[in-house]
Amino acid sequence: LGLLFANFVKKALKSFFESMDLSGGKMISQVVFFLLVIFISITALNQAGVNTDIITSNLTMILAAFLLSFAIAFGGETTVKLIGNGRGGRNQELAIRFAIEADKILFNRQWCFLSGGTDGIDGPTDAAGGLVDNGTLSRIKNNKKSVKKLLENNDSYEALRISGDLIFTGATGTNVADLQLLIVGKSET
Repeated sequence: LGLLFANFVKKALKSFFESMDLSGGKMISQVVFFLLVIFISITALNQAGVNTDIITSNLTMILAAFLLSFAIAFGGETTVKLIGNGRGGRNQELAIRFAIEADKILFNRQWCFLSGGTDGIDGPTDAAGGLVDNGTLSRIKNNKKSVKKLLENNDSYEALRISGDLIFTGATGTNVADLQLLIVGKSET
């Protein structure tokens, strides 16, 4: 519903600029579209129980660099609302949820996102976290699994195992914080 609204606003703005014979309508409507999609995505993550403080605190940086290739690194520890009995940790959950949202927002760009624990342990698993990219969701779907159902059971470990996106480092002997890294390539359009 949010994406439909954002797309409607984008088309309305573009039409308005064209009807007024003003230049820049395509770019402005695209920027407004992405701003709305980001806002809607953050709202959806909040409703899913994911702490979005890290995302919102870095939003300004992301928006400033959105039209260019860029990388952003940040740290902290997220929380996960447990509703199922699956397996995974907060970094694995963040990685797979980020893949879902990035698939909607960064659909015409190459990207990858890492979320991992510096101690090498994420939740009650042997993985340190996850490294997701453009192909994560399709690899899960190609294995006849539903990302939505896996997350409803808090089974991010299985989702990332299926996609081949788990990170294994073993215990590192240090625990600075969790680390997230996003790398986005230039637009393909």
